[in-house]
Amino acid sequence: MSKHSKTQLKTLITRLINEVLNEAERETVVDKKEITLNPPNTFESYLKQNMGVSFTNDERLASTIPNVRTPFSRTQFDIRYKSTEDILNGGKIEKINKTTIIKKIKVGNLLAYKSFTLIEPSQSFEDKNTKEPKKPEPIKVTIITSDSFEDINGDPTLLSDFLQKINNSENIGL
Repeated sequence: MSKHSKTQLKTLITRLINEVLNEAERETVVDKKEITLNPPNTFESYLKQNMGVSFTNDERLASTIPNVRTPFSRTQFDIRYKSTEDILNGGKIEKINKTTIIKKIKVGNLLAYKSFTLIEPSQSFEDKNTKEPKKPEPIKVTIITSDSFEDINGDPTLLSDFLQKINNSENIGL
């Protein structure tokens, strides 16, 4: 074997070892924060400010994973999940509606998946005793960010793991 071939082989092995070592240390979720949107801002208007990058077919397929809700909507730029859950609040059972939107966001030359979750009680804006609508209240949105990646075609494995983590996360779930 020539000296040049040995050098190329050593370089390739070194790269593969580094790739495997870095892969094992990868964090699926790197950031979680809560923001408050004050009227007249709405959840949908906030999402429009964060347009994102289009999903590939492989990423859309990765959004359907076992033991997780199937998305009710998949578009080029987002994947949407909705659910309703019963919780006990002050001795009464209250229904909570959840809407979670997944987007692929680009910052510089890095990309990441972000989930935007709106959790709200399923109550009408009208008080039962009066016909006057309640004043719009600020809404809280939980934002969770995945690890970053560089390939514009996405990382379906990361997306699948990210969705699993969100689904198992306290107070989020899909």
